[in-house]
Amino acid sequence: MRDEEIIRKVIPAVMSAGEIARQGFRRSKVVSSSPRCEVTTDIDLQVDDAIVSFLSEEFPDHGVISEESGEKNPGADSVWIVDPIDGTRHFARGIPLYGISVALRTAGELSLGVVYFPENDELYTAIKGHGAHLNGEQISCSRETDLEKALICLEIPSRHDTEEALDRALARMKKLILSCLRVRIVGIASWGLCHCASGAYDGYVNLGGPPKLWDVAAGEIIVTEAGGRIAYPDGAGVAGHPHLYDRIAEVLKTG
Repeated sequence: MRDEEIIRKVIPAVMSAGEIARQGFRRSKVVSSSPRCEVTTDIDLQVDDAIVSFLSEEFPDHGVISEESGEKNPGADSVWIVDPIDGTRHFARGIPLYGISVALRTAGELSLGVVYFPENDELYTAIKGHGAHLNGEQISCSRETDLEKALICLEIPSRHDTEEALDRALARMKKLILSCLRVRIVGIASWGLCHCASGAYDGYVNLGGPPKLWDVAAGEIIVTEAGGRIAYPDGAGVAGHPHLYDRIAEVLKTG
């Protein structure tokens, strides 16, 4: 099945799962939490079940890696990567800033991505070699090349990281603040990457260490198909138009 056919099947399932999240918003219950303050709500589990059940039924030969339900059919050539609710801390606290992220990796490479933000009714999609879209309209990364004029979405470590990692991140954050127009800390990777892909942010920087696969998989292909570059130089995640990417990476390199 071609990727265009696959994504046409997946989009309604993701949006239907988004409706589950929207109906459960401000009504959810936390069902588990970790020492690092990571939480799971009952709605996370409902959204996960809806998406994973659909994928398993529709694509039985594919594997699945989900934040909530783990790995299914390991060793499959095609693997779905699912974050049922990216931004659960926001969701659990009634902050309307969260997304549903689904990506397909085939033969080790990302081939398509879908991210849906239910409260904004924003649907981001990308297919390898076919560009990126927001609600059906093609999007592209910002063409800003002057870092001093750039608005950057920034992620920072938590108190659970080592003191050395925190010190280094804060030093790099200071250098970035002094080098660009403004930084905005949101705390949701899919949001930062998708809005970087649409040009709302000129760039995206993650100083919080290696990301989890489900947090960034769909966002990565959406950025690259929007004409951007994303990589993890020297422990930092950086995304944006290639010209601005180089400027950001240079600033962070000595931090």
